[in-house]
Amino acid sequence: MPQPSRADGFTSTGHAFTEQPAVTIEPAATLARGVAGLARAGSVGELLPVLAASALEISGMHRSVVLLVDRRGATDLATARDAQGRLDADLLSAVRGSVGRRGIVDVLMGLDHTVWKSAEDLVVQHEPWLDAHAVRGLLGVPIRMRSGAGTLILASTAAAAPSPAVVGAIERLAEVASATIDATQRLEDEQRSRRSAERLLRELETIGAAADRRQVLRLAAEAVQRGINDETVAALVVSGDVVDFVESQGDAVDVAHLVRVVQRRSGVSRATQIDLADPACQGLLARGVGRLMVVPIPPGGDTTAGGRLGWIVTSSSSRRRYTAEDLALAETVARQSSIALANVARLEAERDALHRLEELDRLKSGFVASLSHGLRTPLTALVGYSELLAERAEDDPSLAFANDMRREAAQLHTLIGNLLDASRLEAGMLQLNPRPLDGIELLVEAVEAARHAHPGRRVELATEPDRFVMVADAERVRQVLAILLDNGLRYSPADAALEVHAVLSMEFGPTGTLQKGLRIHVDDRGPGVPVEERERIFERFARARDDIEGTGIGLFLARELITAHGGSIDVGDRPGGGTRFTVWIPQQQL
Repeated sequence: MPQPSRADGFTSTGHAFTEQPAVTIEPAATLARGVAGLARAGSVGELLPVLAASALEISGMHRSVVLLVDRRGATDLATARDAQGRLDADLLSAVRGSVGRRGIVDVLMGLDHTVWKSAEDLVVQHEPWLDAHAVRGLLGVPIRMRSGAGTLILASTAAAAPSPAVVGAIERLAEVASATIDATQRLEDEQRSRRSAERLLRELETIGAAADRRQVLRLAAEAVQRGINDETVAALVVSGDVVDFVESQGDAVDVAHLVRVVQRRSGVSRATQIDLADPACQGLLARGVGRLMVVPIPPGGDTTAGGRLGWIVTSSSSRRRYTAEDLALAETVARQSSIALANVARLEAERDALHRLEELDRLKSGFVASLSHGLRTPLTALVGYSELLAERAEDDPSLAFANDMRREAAQLHTLIGNLLDASRLEAGMLQLNPRPLDGIELLVEAVEAARHAHPGRRVELATEPDRFVMVADAERVRQVLAILLDNGLRYSPADAALEVHAVLSMEFGPTGTLQKGLRIHVDDRGPGVPVEERERIFERFARARDDIEGTGIGLFLARELITAHGGSIDVGDRPGGGTRFTVWIPQQQL
């Protein structure tokens, strides 16, 4: 076999050795199959075995090794194959173990052109694995990549160098592999970056939704640790020189020492890698810390704001410097943590204010209940005496005064009762006493009571059924009807009639089932209720108009009582003008 020269792309010593049996090789055909195999590889890890096996098929040699290194010189990916293309784990382990020992493997990995090493060269740079695999010649082909470099090593049991055609085909295969590896790594980097960005986004959303400061700090520490892979990450909030909260993740490095280091960095405004040669960091070096980053948590997420709300501190035993991506990730988490801490502070302030308002409301309700109880006893006496005076009065002026006093006392008695019932409702102490009753009869009684309480006013009643037996608390239903009738008469002109109409109705109750019930309309001819006010008037102490007397308790109490019965009450427009209040009371189980 003729010996190739340097112009052929590789060198040879020119010594004659016994050749192995001739093997017929068709470089072009085997190269095409190899290129097709590289194209089908889905990742760099899948591509290396294809490259190693295809190179063996082209060369006819008996072993192949592929080594890839990153820009820092660290072995990244590697594989070794035997003549049948199977994984040779022993050879792979031996070759990887030779890296960095200045032997033949380092020589082949350090060259930028194809090189043939004969048996004489191998004797000079001898390594045990060469004898173990009967290697008498090595072909080294460089693999040039954007993210690093690599070498394809082919081992032969024969001393004769391969032909230039074979070497050229292998070099072409390595070029295709280089381009394919670059494209695959770019794709993998993009996919990895996208996954990291999606994960970081989810973590930032989780931090933003945290309910308290400790949870914010814990989530921030977890996010930084997952993103940078340091052994220890601590997040802390400070008030002046005092540390309020600390949450840490990872190895049990002395967090107190980290805090002391941080407190000396008041001038740091961005994510910064700390020089561990600083005397203040000697204790960390003794604890095995190889690198340290501090990240300020600015108030309100504003990196230009003065002062510091807190810090994120991350450390590792690795001495590799933090990348720009590491610093950017930590700063992003710190800004989100700052915003989340500000939101938590506002939420806590609002929660405290709400608790104070609830306490004031509770005190007010207690005062109203106590006052109502206190007024009820003397009022009962006033009502009784006014009725006695009305019965014994003989002359017209005395009778009129007694009737006026009795009417006003009765109205005040109703008002105090409503206030007391509203207080009981809020406290959950108002109990219903349901029993079978005739809803139509109850409505007739309520209308008669309204006519008696408002002499000279007209209340017109129309009922489609003459009788409707239902289960309800008679006193509470009568109370609701009295509130609606009194409300309608108060808002209607003095010469206008109040119209009351009762019909049977099938409606969906609170449980979603269709139920029979009694629907009662109370129509007045007043000014009406604006649409935007129709929900508000059922709130406690709310009134549709300020020029009408009242406490705003009645409609609130009416809705609560009807709701407790499983019914409903709403307000709308009366056909022809005015207001229509509609009450629906379910029949319930008889």
